[in-house]
Amino acid sequence: LIVTYGISSDAARDAVKILRSEGEKVSMLIIKTLLPVSPVILEILNRFKKLLFVEENLSGLLREILYGTSNNFTGSCNDQTWIRSVNKIGSMITPSEIIKEVKK
Repeated sequence: LIVTYGISSDAARDAVKILRSEGEKVSMLIIKTLLPVSPVILEILNRFKKLLFVEENLSGLLREILYGTSNNFTGSCNDQTWIRSVNKIGSMITPSEIIKEVKK
């Protein structure tokens, strides 16, 4: 599941379109409001074993809101979920950067 919001959504949409055309099974969640975090958002996230947060900031604000800062986000935050991020500031995240991370 690619999780994104704001301006990053455009690159994520393009990446999903390309990945699906290549036969990849990928879903996307565009969050419209960061706070308060809706319980529905958490229910959706819990359905997926792989999460990729795409955010136009360096710290991964949304990921930190949802999962905190103390977890190891290069691997899994629990026994079932794999969490990764594409973060950038100073220039826009591109669909190719998202695709590269999905295919890792």
